[in-house]
Amino acid sequence: MKLKAFFFIILTTILISVAQIFFKLGIDDFIPNIYGIIFNYYLILGFFFYGLGSITLILSFKQDDISKIYPIIGVVYVWVLILSYYFFNENITFPKIMGVTSILTGVFLITK
Repeated sequence: MKLKAFFFIILTTILISVAQIFFKLGIDDFIPNIYGIIFNYYLILGFFFYGLGSITLILSFKQDDISKIYPIIGVVYVWVLILSYYFFNENITFPKIMGVTSILTGVFLITK
């Protein structure tokens, strides 16, 4: 995999993971109407980071094959597991560790 593509796709996974954390933070105060979205800063930040992640994903597609790049999006699960542990005190269990290990093994095999 080309270094520039690798940089963009890892940045994509980080941005999308951060967006997911902001979505989770924003859902606690969510009011299901347009004002609930407009005035919920966590949701706005989530949409912002998700948008940036989409841009970096598009940039990575320009650098290498989509069949190599897109499966790396699975690394988002790894980042979210780590971030949810720190932000929400969610447990990291053995099945979650095994799942993350499977994802990382798959990503490694696809990129080789």
